[in-house]
Amino acid sequence: MPVLFVHGIGVHDLERYQARFSQLRDRLQAELANTGRILPDHAWIPVFWGDWGPAAYYTGQSLGVASHTQPTPTPKSALLAPADPGLATLRELLATPGPLREILEIIRIPEEHLLHAAALTAGRPQRAALVCRRLQVRNRPHGNRRPAPLRGHWAALEAILELAFAPPRASAKGLGGIAAYPFLAIVTALARSMRSEIMQVVTNFLGDALAYINRGIEVRRMLHAALLHAHNQAPAEPLVLIGHSLGGVIAYEYLADPLFSDRPPVDLLVTIGSPIGLFAEYGMFALHQPGAGPAAIPHTIGLRGRWINIYDPDDLLSFPIGGIFPAYAAGDRRCASGQPFPASHSAYWEQDLVYRVIAEVFP
Repeated sequence: MPVLFVHGIGVHDLERYQARFSQLRDRLQAELANTGRILPDHAWIPVFWGDWGPAAYYTGQSLGVASHTQPTPTPKSALLAPADPGLATLRELLATPGPLREILEIIRIPEEHLLHAAALTAGRPQRAALVCRRLQVRNRPHGNRRPAPLRGHWAALEAILELAFAPPRASAKGLGGIAAYPFLAIVTALARSMRSEIMQVVTNFLGDALAYINRGIEVRRMLHAALLHAHNQAPAEPLVLIGHSLGGVIAYEYLADPLFSDRPPVDLLVTIGSPIGLFAEYGMFALHQPGAGPAAIPHTIGLRGRWINIYDPDDLLSFPIGGIFPAYAAGDRRCASGQPFPASHSAYWEQDLVYRVIAEVFP
């Protein structure tokens, strides 16, 4: 039973693709073994096109984001302190890179000073503002006032502390002005902290998408040759086509392209974290006639079996297919990794659920 895997964005070297391909093969093979099915090694067929994409891509140098330091260990004395939910939340925020650690780095406040000030102010009113005042006094050089350019960072720090010390206020219904401010401030700070990673994924996506749009027919010819070879080697066996991210777009568009009408029918199409719905709504498929618009979306594809579309609501580059392709709506599978974007876009491979979903519908 031949299984072909088409990769997505950002996979520009063969070694990286082979690592991803091996992970998919081994994890899915193990899941299939639970159902009594074992595929030979020659049944797994790679389809690598990434060396046609842009080799140089965004690295965040234009932002000049400083690298994060390692988290400061919690002092043993703090472990003996009475339970303090606000302090516990603060330690969690400091345990991993994020906006709080980035702000402390900018205003040059050691993490242990923040934890100490928070421990001393437990139960006090307006705790976040009080912590900031303590830190400003303790770290003010020669009694001078803090520099004006840092006042915005102090305000952001106070907003994050407000949220850490009083989380129910930020989640109350309606989010009134005073409660919404710390919530929006921490969201803004988080987006700023992740800006470099988000930009890298977005520019990777745009670069590879443009490369595919310009040379899509060549990529589809490569996939066609691989599929024909697999079918000729095992003509009686069903065919499985798996595509991740932009690879899902490539797989769908190949199956819909009338140029390849001699292709053998595919028995299972699996798209993972794929923007097929986005491409369809924006009329980005090369199969559209000029000026035809979204109505020209090809709904008849060379698929004999099922289409399973795995997506994560937190993956901003993945979309359900049911709204665009109602005939395949039953194929949508929601697999949430719990990871924020952009990590969610590649987190599918670490989820047991993803391999179970594929194994359950395997021909």
